[in-house]
Amino acid sequence: MTALPEIATNRPHATPPETVAGALTALLGGATERLRRPPELAIATAYFNVAGYEQLADCLDAVGPVRILLGAEPDDSSVRSTVTPLAVRDSPLARPELQQALDRHDQAMFEDRDLLGFTREADAGARRLVTWLRTHPVEVRRLATGFLHGKAYIVTGGHPSVIAGSSNLTYGGLMNNRELNLGAYQPSTVELVRQWFDEQWDGAEPYDLAALYESRWLPHRPWDVFLRMLHELYGSDLAPVQDPGDGLHLTQFQRDGVWRARRILAKRRGVIIADEVGLGKTYIAGELIHRASVANRQRVLIVAPATLRDSTWRPFLDEFRIFAEVVSYEELVRNIDGAGASASALRNPDDYALVVVDEAHNLRNADTQRADAMRRLLGGAVAKDLVLLTATPVNNGLADLKTLVSYITPSDTAFVDIDIPSVDRYFGRAMALDPDELTGQHLFELLDAIAVRRTRRFIRTQYPTASITVGGRPITVTFPEPSVIRVDYHLDELLPGFFDRLARALGAEVEDEEVTRTGVILGQDDTVLT
Repeated sequence: MTALPEIATNRPHATPPETVAGALTALLGGATERLRRPPELAIATAYFNVAGYEQLADCLDAVGPVRILLGAEPDDSSVRSTVTPLAVRDSPLARPELQQALDRHDQAMFEDRDLLGFTREADAGARRLVTWLRTHPVEVRRLATGFLHGKAYIVTGGHPSVIAGSSNLTYGGLMNNRELNLGAYQPSTVELVRQWFDEQWDGAEPYDLAALYESRWLPHRPWDVFLRMLHELYGSDLAPVQDPGDGLHLTQFQRDGVWRARRILAKRRGVIIADEVGLGKTYIAGELIHRASVANRQRVLIVAPATLRDSTWRPFLDEFRIFAEVVSYEELVRNIDGAGASASALRNPDDYALVVVDEAHNLRNADTQRADAMRRLLGGAVAKDLVLLTATPVNNGLADLKTLVSYITPSDTAFVDIDIPSVDRYFGRAMALDPDELTGQHLFELLDAIAVRRTRRFIRTQYPTASITVGGRPITVTFPEPSVIRVDYHLDELLPGFFDRLARALGAEVEDEEVTRTGVILGQDDTVLT
């Protein structure tokens, strides 16, 4: 005969392990073995989940009628409200915190259901629970007239017993949390606890726990399923911006671009900002530079073509009073060997916390001096954040993009967390699907993880009221509409037959104008063919 537990707590790493679920299993298993008629069970618990039920499922199948009492627990605000006069505090109509607690309880129950996942094991556990609730003599109620803070597992019939304390009928309460429950087996004590339970039970309302979980299998509209998938993938991106950083007073879509870039940098240490021309990649990068240089007092290096170094970046940094060093690609190549020396245009690479590369597609060839210099700049003992700016990350083929990704991380397994076990194989598959494809449509998962890419059409539709401040007043952002003007060139007059000969040289089948006129051509043996 198993000894009845006097204390029930969770010490999963003890030898042997101790859990509240184990203590309840011993109690319920012993009761069903000793009694000819299965005992009745009453459970008071604030919360309930499938994982908690599964710890006791076999025992619950064997007991007699079961009553489950659910209820909302008070939170800190409810505890603080005890300073309210007693007559007012105990009036349900005068306690909005009770309704708020019940709403939170509903939300928690829904979340426990929704977070079960969609594995076969999770589905089987939920179906077993629903079957038990529908076929076993189980009644569920929820206390809505007050808070329920006590937890108890009461066995009546034959040998009355109770385990009461802090454990909810959840996985955490039965297996992990630091709980404390005491066992009592004196009939008079158990009877007092049962009376307490009955008082709460009589004031509670029926609660269809089975229907809550059955809703998992209700048919849903494809649109709802699609939205749920989007939320699963991008729900975290919808979180409020806690620290937007707006030293440059950007428009909304640019601030959103900065927010997304910062999230990617925090996870990957590198981001490709590939917005279309005219959407302000320089300003997005400028906000990131401002944050690093001004807010965090970090050193920033900008690498850009020489023309943009002088015409764009130096005036930009002066305008916004941002300190950052700017070098051209050629200066990077010439100075990388002596980086850190007094005569060098570059500091020691480990001095830089952020590297910004403008027109980054200039680094698409991995076997150039530029590419080698960039890899040496990004190497070293100190990790750096890398921002690559380019409106055309793919020029000649997807291998261009693969090279840019290699600057962010050279590891072939860097994206295993998004189900890309090998970057090499991932790009190889995309190029095999369509060797001439240049948009990267077969690389969505990787691009979604490292790139900020918006089109003008997207900005027009999603940010129709976006504005920028010019001269102290807001001006709505607009994009010029292209106007097509037809211009005809009569080049055949200047270069007679040139384009046909060029086309034939490139392999095209072009009929000679004379052939078209006569309707005959000569074969290889000068035989006339009609």
